[in-house]
Amino acid sequence: MANNLYRKVGEMDYDGLITNIIPSIQTAGGTIAKLAAAATYVRGTVLAKSTKDGKLYILGTTVAETSESFNGDGATVAFTVVAMPKSILYVAVGGVKVAVASYNSETGVVTLASAPVTGTGNVVVFFSPEQLIPDCILCDNEDISTSVDVPVAVYTAGCFNTEKITVADGYTMMEADKDKLRERGIVFKAAFPAN
Repeated sequence: MANNLYRKVGEMDYDGLITNIIPSIQTAGGTIAKLAAAATYVRGTVLAKSTKDGKLYILGTTVAETSESFNGDGATVAFTVVAMPKSILYVAVGGVKVAVASYNSETGVVTLASAPVTGTGNVVVFFSPEQLIPDCILCDNEDISTSVDVPVAVYTAGCFNTEKITVADGYTMMEADKDKLRERGIVFKAAFPAN
């Protein structure tokens, strides 16, 4: 019995997400962290990886911050953060943000531009115990629940259309984000209109 090898099996609509074959598309698996409120992430969602647990979050997710307090004495400008985070968010003296002259992540020393006034616990250094680094792009639409982390397929390299990607509501992808993705093999190029 002969098989008809010429019949139409299915169709695929071009969505415009991928704009070139160079660099070549590469895929891998990842895990999106469960959410506080269930949501659907669409194909083309840019994801960032946590330095804390390796899970993926939509780019633009705000990370939780923590802090350490110090006593100002009117003369000291350098304070050592015991947790030694990779970076600090800001420093407040008496509830007001102040200028930071420098921060050394290897020693945890924060140096302020000027000595804070005397007070108990009035110098507060805010930082995040984790960073979210732009990492990959979601391959398919995925429903993300509130109860379990979701294993997903992601693009780890390729050329993508900036008009077809998605980030967190209220967030705009920055050049620094694109640079981090470029380091991983993800580049962006506008798609040419079809003739």
